[in-house]
Amino acid sequence: MKILLLVRGVSGAGKTSFVKALSYMHYSSGAYEHYEADMYFYDNLGRYSFDKNKLDAAHKWCQNATEASLQHGASVIVSNTSTSESQVKVYQDIAKKTGAEFISIIVENRHNGVSLHNVPEQTIEQQKQRFSIAL
Repeated sequence: MKILLLVRGVSGAGKTSFVKALSYMHYSSGAYEHYEADMYFYDNLGRYSFDKNKLDAAHKWCQNATEASLQHGASVIVSNTSTSESQVKVYQDIAKKTGAEFISIIVENRHNGVSLHNVPEQTIEQQKQRFSIAL
């Protein structure tokens, strides 16, 4: 069974750290691929250079990579803020299209974490304001 696990939360909540911990625990199985839009902003030497003007392209890259991996039979973990229903729905639709089970997990910032990518506090506040939870 293929799974698309969407790990959501505001910047600094610990999404990437959570996925890395999962990866460490399940490294030997190689059971899934991991994508996040921020990966788009790393160069070949591992240097991060965010460009707000390329954010839409970064998310499109993440969506395309997710769909391609699922089409090839891999399970996928996506860790993005995904604060709005429309952003979540994109990945629900990809899961449905590829026959994968969709699971969404929300990571909370209860540890006073800071954004690894130096996201401005104003942007994090905007993320909090639009964060949508389906009950």
